[in-house]
Amino acid sequence: MPAGERVTLKDVAAHAGTSLQTVSQILNKDRDDLFRDETVTRVRLAARELGYRPNSIARSMRSGRSNCVGLVLDWNGYRSHNPPQLVSGLLQVLEKRGRHLILSRIHEEGEGAERAPEILREILADGLVVNYHTQIAAMEAVVEASGLPAVWVNAMRSCNAVIPDDRAAAEALVTHLIAAGHRHIVYCDAYMERYLGPERHFSKVERYQGYCAAMQGAGLKPVHAKPTQQEDFGWVADYPEATALVYYGVGAIDPRDLPDRDLCLAGFGEVPLQVGRRVMPTMVTDWDGIAVAVIDGLDALINGAESLPMVRVTSRLVLGDEAAEYVLRRSRRV
Repeated sequence: MPAGERVTLKDVAAHAGTSLQTVSQILNKDRDDLFRDETVTRVRLAARELGYRPNSIARSMRSGRSNCVGLVLDWNGYRSHNPPQLVSGLLQVLEKRGRHLILSRIHEEGEGAERAPEILREILADGLVVNYHTQIAAMEAVVEASGLPAVWVNAMRSCNAVIPDDRAAAEALVTHLIAAGHRHIVYCDAYMERYLGPERHFSKVERYQGYCAAMQGAGLKPVHAKPTQQEDFGWVADYPEATALVYYGVGAIDPRDLPDRDLCLAGFGEVPLQVGRRVMPTMVTDWDGIAVAVIDGLDALINGAESLPMVRVTSRLVLGDEAAEYVLRRSRRV
Protein backbone atom coordinates (compact mmCIF):
# COMPACT_ATOMS: atom_id res chain seq x y z
CA MET A 1 0.00 0.00 0.00
CA PRO A 2 1.47 3.43 -0.95
CA ALA A 3 2.75 5.47 2.01
CA GLY A 4 0.30 8.06 3.28
CA GLU A 5 -2.83 6.33 1.97
CA ARG A 6 -5.60 5.75 4.49
CA VAL A 7 -6.16 2.09 5.36
CA THR A 8 -9.74 1.03 4.68
CA LEU A 9 -11.93 -1.80 5.93
CA LYS A 10 -11.56 -3.38 2.49
CA ASP A 11 -7.77 -3.46 2.96
CA VAL A 12 -8.15 -5.10 6.39
CA ALA A 13 -10.58 -7.69 4.98
CA ALA A 14 -8.14 -8.62 2.21
CA HIS A 15 -5.23 -8.87 4.65
CA ALA A 16 -7.23 -11.02 7.08
CA GLY A 17 -8.79 -13.19 4.39
CA THR A 18 -12.35 -12.44 5.54
CA SER A 19 -15.37 -10.60 4.18
CA LEU A 20 -15.85 -6.84 4.39
CA GLN A 21 -19.04 -7.41 6.41
CA THR A 22 -17.18 -9.49 9.00
CA VAL A 23 -14.48 -6.83 9.43
CA SER A 24 -17.11 -4.09 9.75
CA GLN A 25 -19.03 -6.00 12.43
CA ILE A 26 -15.86 -6.59 14.47
CA LEU A 27 -14.09 -3.23 14.13
CA ASN A 28 -16.98 -0.78 13.84
CA LYS A 29 -19.76 -2.41 15.80
CA ASP A 30 -17.79 -4.38 18.43
CA ARG A 31 -19.81 -7.51 17.65
CA ASP A 32 -17.06 -10.01 18.50
CA ASP A 33 -19.75 -12.29 19.92
CA LEU A 34 -20.98 -13.10 16.40
CA PHE A 35 -17.75 -14.74 15.32
CA ARG A 36 -15.25 -17.38 16.36
CA ASP A 37 -12.35 -16.25 18.54
CA GLU A 38 -9.79 -17.06 15.86
CA THR A 39 -11.67 -14.89 13.34
CA VAL A 40 -11.80 -11.94 15.72
CA THR A 41 -8.10 -12.33 16.52
CA ARG A 42 -7.18 -12.49 12.84
CA VAL A 43 -9.18 -9.36 11.99
CA ARG A 44 -7.84 -7.29 14.86
CA LEU A 45 -4.28 -8.43 14.18
CA ALA A 46 -4.65 -7.44 10.51
CA ALA A 47 -5.96 -4.01 11.55
CA ARG A 48 -2.95 -3.46 13.83
CA GLU A 49 -0.45 -4.64 11.21
CA LEU A 50 -1.89 -2.29 8.59
CA GLY A 51 -2.30 0.61 11.03
CA TYR A 52 -6.05 0.85 10.53
CA ARG A 53 -7.76 3.72 12.36
CA PRO A 54 -11.56 3.92 12.40
CA ASN A 55 -13.26 7.07 11.17
CA SER A 56 -14.70 8.25 14.45
CA ILE A 57 -16.94 10.89 12.85
CA ALA A 58 -18.52 8.37 10.49
CA ARG A 59 -18.92 5.88 13.32
CA SER A 60 -20.67 8.50 15.48
CA MET A 61 -23.05 9.40 12.67
CA ARG A 62 -23.98 5.74 12.18
CA SER A 63 -24.40 4.88 15.85
CA GLY A 64 -25.69 8.18 17.18
CA ARG A 65 -22.96 8.08 19.84
CA SER A 66 -19.71 9.98 20.21
CA ASN A 67 -17.90 7.38 22.35
CA CYS A 68 -16.98 10.27 24.65
CA VAL A 69 -17.72 10.82 28.33
CA GLY A 70 -17.80 14.30 29.84
CA LEU A 71 -16.17 14.94 33.23
CA VAL A 72 -17.97 17.93 34.73
CA LEU A 73 -16.28 20.13 37.33
CA ASP A 74 -17.34 23.33 39.03
CA TRP A 75 -15.38 26.56 38.73
CA ASN A 76 -15.30 26.66 42.51
CA GLY A 77 -12.53 24.20 43.43
CA TYR A 78 -14.04 23.54 46.87
CA ARG A 79 -17.07 21.92 45.27
CA SER A 80 -15.13 19.60 42.95
CA HIS A 81 -12.45 17.42 44.48
CA ASN A 82 -10.50 16.26 41.45
CA PRO A 83 -7.50 14.12 42.47
CA PRO A 84 -5.23 13.00 39.63
CA GLN A 85 -5.91 9.38 40.65
CA LEU A 86 -9.57 9.80 39.66
CA VAL A 87 -8.79 11.29 36.25
CA SER A 88 -6.15 8.63 35.61
CA GLY A 89 -8.61 5.88 36.59
CA LEU A 90 -11.33 7.23 34.30
CA LEU A 91 -8.90 7.53 31.40
CA GLN A 92 -7.67 3.98 31.92
CA VAL A 93 -11.17 2.49 32.01
CA LEU A 94 -12.37 4.45 28.98
CA GLU A 95 -9.24 3.66 26.97
CA LYS A 96 -9.82 -0.06 27.46
CA ARG A 97 -13.35 0.42 26.13
CA GLY A 98 -12.30 2.51 23.12
CA ARG A 99 -13.74 5.73 24.54
CA HIS A 100 -12.51 9.22 25.33
CA LEU A 101 -12.78 11.72 28.20
CA ILE A 102 -13.80 15.36 27.77
CA LEU A 103 -13.28 17.85 30.59
CA SER A 104 -15.75 20.68 31.17
CA ARG A 105 -15.99 23.31 33.91
CA ILE A 106 -19.45 24.71 34.51
CA HIS A 107 -20.93 27.81 36.14
CA GLU A 108 -24.11 26.47 37.71
CA GLU A 109 -24.93 29.73 39.48
CA GLY A 110 -24.74 33.43 38.62
CA GLU A 111 -23.34 34.64 35.30
CA GLY A 112 -23.26 31.87 32.72
CA ALA A 113 -25.70 29.61 34.58
CA GLU A 114 -28.39 29.92 31.90
CA ARG A 115 -26.07 28.47 29.23
CA ALA A 116 -24.79 25.63 31.41
CA PRO A 117 -27.23 22.93 30.13
CA GLU A 118 -26.54 24.00 26.53
CA ILE A 119 -22.78 23.80 27.12
CA LEU A 120 -23.14 20.25 28.43
CA ARG A 121 -25.04 19.24 25.31
CA GLU A 122 -22.47 20.91 23.07
CA ILE A 123 -19.52 18.87 24.36
CA LEU A 124 -20.94 15.91 22.37
CA ALA A 125 -20.69 13.38 25.18
CA ASP A 126 -22.83 10.26 25.49
CA GLY A 127 -23.02 10.76 29.25
CA LEU A 128 -21.59 12.74 32.15
CA VAL A 129 -19.44 12.03 35.18
CA VAL A 130 -20.37 14.81 37.58
CA ASN A 131 -17.59 15.57 40.04
CA TYR A 132 -19.43 17.94 42.32
CA HIS A 133 -20.03 17.12 45.95
CA THR A 134 -21.30 20.07 48.05
CA GLN A 135 -24.31 22.35 47.55
CA ILE A 136 -25.36 20.09 44.70
CA ALA A 137 -28.96 21.27 44.15
CA ALA A 138 -28.07 23.89 41.52
CA MET A 139 -25.88 21.46 39.57
CA GLU A 140 -28.58 18.77 39.73
CA ALA A 141 -30.89 21.17 37.92
CA VAL A 142 -28.25 21.88 35.26
CA VAL A 143 -27.54 18.18 34.64
CA GLU A 144 -31.25 17.33 34.45
CA ALA A 145 -31.82 20.14 31.95
CA SER A 146 -29.03 18.81 29.72
CA GLY A 147 -30.96 15.56 29.21
CA LEU A 148 -27.76 13.51 29.35
CA PRO A 149 -27.30 10.34 31.45
CA ALA A 150 -25.10 11.16 34.45
CA VAL A 151 -23.34 9.46 37.34
CA TRP A 152 -22.15 11.54 40.27
CA VAL A 153 -18.81 10.83 41.92
CA ASN A 154 -18.02 11.56 45.57
CA ALA A 155 -21.50 13.00 46.17
CA MET A 156 -24.05 11.55 48.60
CA ARG A 157 -27.19 10.94 46.57
CA SER A 158 -29.87 8.26 46.69
CA CYS A 159 -29.15 7.07 43.14
CA ASN A 160 -26.75 7.35 40.20
CA ALA A 161 -23.74 8.02 42.41
CA VAL A 162 -20.47 6.35 43.41
CA ILE A 163 -18.74 7.28 46.67
CA PRO A 164 -15.83 6.03 48.79
CA ASP A 165 -17.13 4.09 51.80
CA ASP A 166 -15.69 6.47 54.39
CA ARG A 167 -17.57 5.03 57.36
CA ALA A 168 -16.27 1.52 56.70
CA ALA A 169 -12.78 2.92 56.06
CA ALA A 170 -12.64 4.67 59.42
CA GLU A 171 -14.00 1.64 61.24
CA ALA A 172 -11.42 -0.64 59.60
CA LEU A 173 -8.56 1.75 60.35
CA VAL A 174 -9.43 2.11 64.03
CA THR A 175 -10.04 -1.63 64.35
CA HIS A 176 -6.48 -2.15 63.07
CA LEU A 177 -5.09 0.26 65.67
CA ILE A 178 -7.01 -1.47 68.44
CA ALA A 179 -5.74 -4.87 67.31
CA ALA A 180 -2.20 -3.45 67.44
CA GLY A 181 -2.72 -2.63 71.12
CA HIS A 182 -3.78 1.02 71.12
CA ARG A 183 -6.48 1.91 73.63
CA HIS A 184 -6.33 5.71 73.74
CA ILE A 185 -7.07 6.76 70.17
CA VAL A 186 -8.03 10.40 69.53
CA TYR A 187 -10.00 11.47 66.47
CA CYS A 188 -9.02 14.88 65.09
CA ASP A 189 -11.04 17.02 62.69
CA ALA A 190 -10.60 20.75 63.08
CA TYR A 191 -13.17 21.42 60.38
CA MET A 192 -16.04 19.13 61.41
CA GLU A 193 -18.21 21.97 62.68
CA ARG A 194 -16.74 24.74 60.56
CA TYR A 195 -18.74 23.66 57.52
CA LEU A 196 -22.35 22.80 58.20
CA GLY A 197 -25.39 22.02 56.05
CA PRO A 198 -24.88 21.62 52.28
CA GLU A 199 -21.30 22.95 52.52
CA ARG A 200 -20.12 20.01 54.63
CA HIS A 201 -18.91 16.96 52.77
CA PHE A 202 -20.52 13.69 53.87
CA SER A 203 -17.13 12.11 54.62
CA LYS A 204 -16.63 14.31 57.68
CA VAL A 205 -19.63 12.77 59.41
CA GLU A 206 -19.16 9.22 58.09
CA ARG A 207 -15.51 8.96 59.13
CA TYR A 208 -16.30 10.05 62.65
CA GLN A 209 -19.21 7.59 62.80
CA GLY A 210 -16.88 4.77 61.73
CA TYR A 211 -14.32 5.78 64.36
CA CYS A 212 -16.99 5.79 67.08
CA ALA A 213 -18.38 2.42 65.98
CA ALA A 214 -14.95 0.77 66.23
CA MET A 215 -14.13 2.37 69.60
CA GLN A 216 -17.49 1.58 71.18
CA GLY A 217 -17.44 -1.93 69.74
CA ALA A 218 -14.19 -2.52 71.64
CA GLY A 219 -15.53 -0.97 74.82
CA LEU A 220 -13.36 2.15 74.42
CA LYS A 221 -14.34 5.79 74.81
CA PRO A 222 -14.31 7.94 71.66
CA VAL A 223 -12.44 11.23 72.03
CA HIS A 224 -12.90 13.98 69.46
CA ALA A 225 -10.25 16.72 69.38
CA LYS A 226 -11.24 19.97 67.70
CA PRO A 227 -8.11 22.12 67.48
CA THR A 228 -8.17 25.52 65.81
CA GLN A 229 -5.35 24.49 63.49
CA GLN A 230 -5.13 20.77 62.73
CA GLU A 231 -1.56 20.96 61.42
CA ASP A 232 -0.27 22.57 64.62
CA PHE A 233 0.25 19.53 66.82
CA GLY A 234 0.65 21.56 70.00
CA TRP A 235 -2.90 20.58 70.90
CA VAL A 236 -1.80 16.96 71.40
CA ALA A 237 -0.41 17.99 74.81
CA ASP A 238 -4.05 18.17 75.99
CA TYR A 239 -4.30 14.39 75.50
CA PRO A 240 -1.36 12.91 77.44
CA GLU A 241 -2.76 9.35 77.38
CA ALA A 242 -3.19 9.25 73.59
CA THR A 243 -0.96 6.76 71.77
CA ALA A 244 -2.61 7.20 68.37
CA LEU A 245 -4.29 9.99 66.40
CA VAL A 246 -6.73 9.46 63.56
CA TYR A 247 -7.21 12.32 61.12
CA TYR A 248 -7.41 13.33 57.47
CA GLY A 249 -3.91 14.11 56.28
CA VAL A 250 -2.20 14.96 53.03
CA GLY A 251 1.38 14.10 52.12
CA ALA A 252 4.26 13.99 54.57
CA ILE A 253 4.55 15.44 58.08
CA ASP A 254 7.83 16.75 59.45
CA PRO A 255 8.61 14.73 62.62
CA ARG A 256 9.89 17.96 64.19
CA ASP A 257 6.30 19.29 64.17
CA LEU A 258 5.14 16.45 66.43
CA PRO A 259 5.35 16.41 70.24
CA ASP A 260 8.39 14.72 71.76
CA ARG A 261 6.70 11.45 72.64
CA ASP A 262 5.77 8.13 71.05
CA LEU A 263 2.71 8.63 68.93
CA CYS A 264 1.12 6.86 65.96
CA LEU A 265 -0.64 8.93 63.30
CA ALA A 266 -3.21 7.18 61.14
CA GLY A 267 -5.47 8.71 58.57
CA PHE A 268 -7.26 8.93 55.25
CA GLY A 269 -6.16 10.27 51.89
CA GLU A 270 -5.30 9.78 48.24
CA VAL A 271 -1.76 8.73 49.18
CA PRO A 272 -0.32 7.07 52.31
CA LEU A 273 0.32 9.38 55.23
CA GLN A 274 4.00 9.79 56.11
CA VAL A 275 5.92 11.08 59.11
CA GLY A 276 9.33 11.80 57.69
CA ARG A 277 10.09 8.71 55.62
CA ARG A 278 7.98 6.39 57.73
CA VAL A 279 4.62 5.38 56.24
CA MET A 280 1.76 5.46 58.73
CA PRO A 281 -1.42 3.35 58.59
CA THR A 282 -3.65 4.98 55.99
CA MET A 283 -6.99 4.19 54.40
CA VAL A 284 -6.23 5.14 50.78
CA THR A 285 -9.21 5.95 48.57
CA ASP A 286 -9.57 3.41 45.75
CA TRP A 287 -10.06 5.88 42.91
CA ASP A 288 -9.40 3.16 40.32
CA GLY A 289 -12.27 1.11 41.75
CA ILE A 290 -14.44 4.21 41.85
CA ALA A 291 -13.65 4.95 38.19
CA VAL A 292 -14.69 1.43 37.14
CA ALA A 293 -17.95 1.66 39.10
CA VAL A 294 -18.69 5.11 37.65
CA ILE A 295 -18.21 4.05 34.01
CA ASP A 296 -20.07 0.77 34.55
CA GLY A 297 -23.00 2.74 35.96
CA LEU A 298 -22.88 5.35 33.22
CA ASP A 299 -22.85 2.66 30.52
CA ALA A 300 -25.94 1.12 32.10
CA LEU A 301 -27.74 4.48 32.00
CA ILE A 302 -26.63 5.17 28.43
CA ASN A 303 -28.01 1.77 27.43
CA GLY A 304 -31.43 2.46 28.89
CA ALA A 305 -31.39 1.89 32.67
CA GLU A 306 -33.70 4.38 34.38
CA SER A 307 -31.84 4.66 37.67
CA LEU A 308 -29.11 2.92 39.66
CA PRO A 309 -28.61 2.62 43.42
CA MET A 310 -25.69 4.48 44.97
CA VAL A 311 -22.48 2.42 45.05
CA ARG A 312 -19.94 2.51 47.91
CA VAL A 313 -16.35 1.54 47.09
CA THR A 314 -14.09 0.18 49.83
CA SER A 315 -10.81 1.96 50.54
CA ARG A 316 -7.60 -0.04 51.01
CA LEU A 317 -5.55 -0.12 54.20
CA VAL A 318 -1.87 0.66 53.65
CA LEU A 319 0.31 -0.33 56.60
CA GLY A 320 3.69 0.62 55.22
CA ASP A 321 6.33 0.21 57.93
CA GLU A 322 4.12 -1.52 60.52
CA ALA A 323 3.89 1.93 62.06
CA ALA A 324 1.12 1.22 64.57
CA GLU A 325 2.90 -1.80 66.02
CA TYR A 326 6.30 -0.09 65.84
CA VAL A 327 5.26 2.94 67.88
CA LEU A 328 3.50 0.79 70.45
CA ARG A 329 6.57 -1.41 70.95
CA ARG A 330 8.72 1.67 71.49
CA SER A 331 6.32 3.10 74.06
CA ARG A 332 6.31 -0.16 75.99
CA ARG A 333 10.09 -0.11 76.29
CA VAL A 334 10.13 3.34 77.87
